[in-house]
Amino acid sequence: MAAVVPESLTFCFKLISENTIAAGAEIEIESLPVISRCSDCGTLFEVENLMFICPQCQAPALELVSGRELTLLNIEGETGDHDGAVENSGGSEHSPGQ
Repeated sequence: MAAVVPESLTFCFKLISENTIAAGAEIEIESLPVISRCSDCGTLFEVENLMFICPQCQAPALELVSGRELTLLNIEGETGDHDGAVENSGGSEHSPGQ
């Protein structure tokens, strides 16, 4: 529901990373299920085939609980120092704007 096609994102990432420090890097995408809450009975359910109908009471459920997230969880890389390359994980070491 975040309007991201994993195959397209992977393809585009490979294209834009060519001839950069990120060349050869891989992107891992974890898709989350679309979860909705019924506004009538409160049932939480996984939406399948974009059918937002409560399986419990058959009411239309329009409250989206999850499935629109797009979060960058982690970036791993090397410092570029070939003598003693050190891996750096996470983005918390960088100040805003970097």
